[in-house]
Amino acid sequence: MAASATVWTKRHEPVARNRAGSGADPFGFDIHDFTPAPDAKRFWGGTPSVAAYVGARAGLQQIAELGERLWPGPHGGTLCLRAGDASEQLKAALDAAHVHHDRRRDTVRLSFHAFNTLAKAEAVGAMIGAAFRR
Repeated sequence: MAASATVWTKRHEPVARNRAGSGADPFGFDIHDFTPAPDAKRFWGGTPSVAAYVGARAGLQQIAELGERLWPGPHGGTLCLRAGDASEQLKAALDAAHVHHDRRRDTVRLSFHAFNTLAKAEAVGAMIGAAFRR
């Protein structure tokens, strides 16, 4: 895949060029001497779109309005449990409660986010405890 992407990149040129980020020297701000990057970076558009930041701000404000947070710290919220023989039972309990999760072999993965309430996390904790007690 990587080899074919490299060939495609070398055969095609961007429709428009932007000196910010798409040049061989991204900090070379000489508009009269522009050399495109030799790789896929030459397709970069330069300055990020402001619209994406406006949308992100609205989403962050909505999350802030939800109030109850699972954890206020800077840590991620992914939990991987090697459930062994209990993995099938845990999966069934999570499915019945409409809790989104991922299961690969005997490992169950849950990803908590700001829109999950503490009550939901505690309910999931009870399901995990019940699965391991049996």
